[in-house]
Amino acid sequence: MRRALLGVSAFALSGCAWFGGAPEYHHGNTYQSGYHGHHSHHGHHVGHQVTTPSRWSVEGSIAAQQFTGGNVLQNFPTAGDSTFKQEYDDVYETGLGATAGLSYDVAPKTTIFGQGFYNEAESKNERLNIGSTAGGTPLFGTISDYKSYGMEVGFREYASANPYKTRPYIGGTIGMSYVDSIDARIDGVGPAPVEPPAVRRLYDGEWVPTASGIIGVEMPIARQAALALETGLKFEGKRDPVLLDGRTSVEPTYTVPVRLRGRYRF
Repeated sequence: MRRALLGVSAFALSGCAWFGGAPEYHHGNTYQSGYHGHHSHHGHHVGHQVTTPSRWSVEGSIAAQQFTGGNVLQNFPTAGDSTFKQEYDDVYETGLGATAGLSYDVAPKTTIFGQGFYNEAESKNERLNIGSTAGGTPLFGTISDYKSYGMEVGFREYASANPYKTRPYIGGTIGMSYVDSIDARIDGVGPAPVEPPAVRRLYDGEWVPTASGIIGVEMPIARQAALALETGLKFEGKRDPVLLDGRTSVEPTYTVPVRLRGRYRF
């Protein structure tokens, strides 16, 4: 997955050179079309057709995304095993994400879209003090990778109606995400190693709501193609933990993606 995303990123970044840079058009209104003519110095009428760009586009993106909020585990003392707080950004490396979908220009400055997405973040595989036994003996181990996928719909509101110029925009999304199960591998009880490690399920796979706010800038690279760089803040709803028998739930998670998006009108 990581190699594929890096390959797509390299291809997208070379788009300007491939297409010969951003096009120059003299008829900048997004949805105007018609036949423009003039008389040549020989007296003949010469004209050219200005076509309306399609309102439909296919889109795809890749992103690096960092957890900025939420806990994999919370402090939860019990009469039996207890857990200690572990935050997502302490447990996981910077994640990778990808999207693919369709968009439609409902107005010169307004685009709506629907897309599927996939996200993953590798565990740092650091030995953590996950909790303690009923007798107070510390439990050590690692936490498995993070993966999620789902669907979302959203909108972008551009500062300009002209798609042939660089345009800042803001927007947002809502959707549903299936977050894969997460396990803890207990490989030590106090100073004594555990062989083989005991696997404890922290969360089952579960559907949660998502929402995000986005801000970005889009640049045309050809008559029908554009690249955009965007960021924002994404929310994923909280889940019910298995390890604590559903007696508590974790906080929602928050990530900040830095996304490179491509758009092609058809």
